[in-house]
Amino acid sequence: MAKRSPGDGAAAWKSFEALLDAEALSPFFVLYGKERYFIQEAVARLKQRVVPSPDMHELLFRSVVASEVSGAELADLAQSAPFFDGTQLILVRDADKLKEADHKGLLGYAEDPAPFTHMVLLGGEDAPKGSLFTLLKKRYPKACLGFQGLKRAACSEWVRKMAKEKGLAKHLTPEIMEGLVETGQASLGSLERQLSILALYVQDLDKNRISDELPFGMPEIALQQSYRFTDPLLQGELDQTLEILDRLIGQGISPLVLLSRIAWEVRKLWRLKDEMDRGPVSDNFLRAIRVQPFKKATYSSVAGRLSWEALSKMLISVGETELKLKSSRLDSQIHLEELCGRITRLMAVGPAEGFRRSGRRSGRH
Repeated sequence: MAKRSPGDGAAAWKSFEALLDAEALSPFFVLYGKERYFIQEAVARLKQRVVPSPDMHELLFRSVVASEVSGAELADLAQSAPFFDGTQLILVRDADKLKEADHKGLLGYAEDPAPFTHMVLLGGEDAPKGSLFTLLKKRYPKACLGFQGLKRAACSEWVRKMAKEKGLAKHLTPEIMEGLVETGQASLGSLERQLSILALYVQDLDKNRISDELPFGMPEIALQQSYRFTDPLLQGELDQTLEILDRLIGQGISPLVLLSRIAWEVRKLWRLKDEMDRGPVSDNFLRAIRVQPFKKATYSSVAGRLSWEALSKMLISVGETELKLKSSRLDSQIHLEELCGRITRLMAVGPAEGFRRSGRRSGRH
């Protein structure tokens, strides 16, 4: 097998854009490769080209999984004209897993495709094989595109482009770029998600919602710090917390990751309160529990105001929420919002009398 070229992804994208700009759109597209970002973008662009408006999406777009449909069924679907004049888009996921019998069921259609259907076959990292793909590569060579990984220079170029689109161009210093693409093998998809999170962070910072300075540097640090929607949560500002939570989930951040951020803050408060009960709190201790020195006053105020009973209830609520996220059929965001609301209510309650240091040890976590 020929060795992959690291620059194929960028070259393939230019070829795809040329196909997309053509007056007549190819009836078939075969998309595969390691760099899935390009494939996702290609599908999105094809949807924009074929489906004229969002309200026509269900009528003119079909998405199927290869293992759940036969080649004959795909041919029938493609030959069925859409309800309205125009064209339809059929997306076949895991097309590289089609069996040879399915290939034969589609060969006839591939020889004479319907003028109103565009079929997109998504493969894995390598070019899909079989009689169908041999035919498609012969008949539509320009539409069979492999999006492989990018060389460092090409990756940097795409990062700059994405940063500009997200309003981050002025923040993309050479040091930041070095941190983002230091390995030369970063996935554009993961880089795009990190830039999206950083864009949220900049927006929150511009609205004075987060007290930290912009944490640009190594991408893992930026990613970690941009989860700081817990800042307004610690201040009891539920509306701001829920707004940031909603946007982070909208960017694809795992609910379990966000829950871990909340759990981490509650445990920091627990440890800080325990240390405050023992005596003065040193800067070394603050560093040990990851509390920045300039935030000492904020954390000390919250820890001093909370009762051990309230902290215990917070930790119990975090555990209950984790179970719900893993087992409930409800939207995960609902459970996180309920947890945030419960925490802000507990913060509004003053220290409980009679619930002193000796009394809370039995419930210590």
